[in-house]
Amino acid sequence: MAGSFGFEAEHFEISQAVGERVLLPAARKASDSTIVADGFSCREQVAQLAGKRPKHIAEILREAQTGASSRDRDQKRPVTWTDHYGGVAAAACVAIGAGLAAAHFLLSGSHAARSGRH
Repeated sequence: MAGSFGFEAEHFEISQAVGERVLLPAARKASDSTIVADGFSCREQVAQLAGKRPKHIAEILREAQTGASSRDRDQKRPVTWTDHYGGVAAAACVAIGAGLAAAHFLLSGSHAARSGRH
């Protein structure tokens, strides 16, 4: 959907065609799996065209911290976050850390090249 692009009437068909290539069929097949999408546009496209409710990574991390998903709180039954996610939150933290490390490496590497240090 790429931001507001897919919300514009003249781009809807293109947005839908792009989503139908991989994202939407995979979302429809994800029965009880958690779908994580950080971007608003991706979450909206999945919600509107696949009928699923994706979560933002912040929701996953909050659920890991509190020990229950919103679905579990609604049902008022205690569960641990590992019952549902089995390490997804830990993997997300590792991915975020790896991204930050890569950004630091790239930024420090470009700074060293400009200053003549190696």
